[in-house]
Amino acid sequence: MSGMEKTLKVVCIGDSITEGFGIAEDPLGPYPAQLQKLLGKECQVFNQGVSCTCTVNRIKDGKCVGMPYVQEEKWKTALEIAGDIYVVMLGTNDAQDGYNEEENREDPQNNVFAFREYFEEDYMKIVHEIHEKVPDTVIFSVKPVPVMESIWRKHQQSFLEKILKKIDEIWEKNPWLMPVDMQEIFMKYPWEERKKLYQKDGLHPNKLGAELIAETVGKSIIQWSQNVKR
Repeated sequence: MSGMEKTLKVVCIGDSITEGFGIAEDPLGPYPAQLQKLLGKECQVFNQGVSCTCTVNRIKDGKCVGMPYVQEEKWKTALEIAGDIYVVMLGTNDAQDGYNEEENREDPQNNVFAFREYFEEDYMKIVHEIHEKVPDTVIFSVKPVPVMESIWRKHQQSFLEKILKKIDEIWEKNPWLMPVDMQEIFMKYPWEERKKLYQKDGLHPNKLGAELIAETVGKSIIQWSQNVKR
């Protein structure tokens, strides 16, 4: 990133994988913290991740389905930061059916997957609002990491694959978005090696997995910055 004329503000938007569930106590645990170390002092990285949040912003029986990211205070803050770069990694919690493990029952109020037909529309609302508030920003759209053998029944890779197809459609229709495919990167590892990138819950990356996310996103940002300077 050498040669940049100003400090670039990089805003990371996402769910618990961005926030750093299970590794946040380590100052260099979450991927945004590792991204900061990678990009150096020429960038300021903001971790605006919120655990449990989803893309879909819909109402059922007078209440929000799941926890829409855009209803969170960190979303407002993310816009106020007016970043030069936004990294959006959402979709993991859109691929869960809200099954209540403790009570062993269906939970329609948290069945975000049932509202997947609205994913593309609500994803683009997030993207468009970022551009409306910060017209000159660059948005990196990141496919979330795979779901391994999650301890939570509601999270399954088969659900996530439906959401990934919608992200593919978003990329195809909006080539100005900067795509980053963490599915592809993680899937390159054989199963047993891939498991080493996750915490015991089989859903959240550990510090090593977060490092791989940071390296991949960082490489994309560095490549973009080099192209801008040409």
